[in-house]
Amino acid sequence: MLGGIAIGLVIAAAGYFFFVKKKTPPPTPVPQKQAPASTPTKLPTATPPKQPPKPPSPPVPGKTWNVEFSIRAPAATKVHLAGEFNGWSDSATPMKKQPNGDWVVPMQLKAGIYQYKFVVDGNWIPDPDNSDRLPDDRGGYNSILRVGN
Repeated sequence: MLGGIAIGLVIAAAGYFFFVKKKTPPPTPVPQKQAPASTPTKLPTATPPKQPPKPPSPPVPGKTWNVEFSIRAPAATKVHLAGEFNGWSDSATPMKKQPNGDWVVPMQLKAGIYQYKFVVDGNWIPDPDNSDRLPDDRGGYNSILRVGN
């Protein structure tokens, strides 16, 4: 039994000596290149601080915006768009009926605020999907569109 203990101590001592006590060699220094005496050494440049994002720029005068007007009127036979942009003409801007019953017309408008209405089978109505309105001079309301703002 004493022999077994002695062998265990020898194995434990050997393990300690080879695995735990093993020292890693110190790193070998790498020689640094020296700048010639006549050349000044460069200091690292500082990174400029990050700038906050710029706010969006105001609308560019003269720029046009693509706008699509639409109204759901599946039973209508004729729909036009009338507003300040076409002299309130009830026939100048016809709308095209889509298979789902919506009537649409794309337009290009400059930045600004516009009043408009739809003319559905001869009846002038404000945009039912736009609650931004102003009273008109006939006791009704015109829908308001803000473009580029």
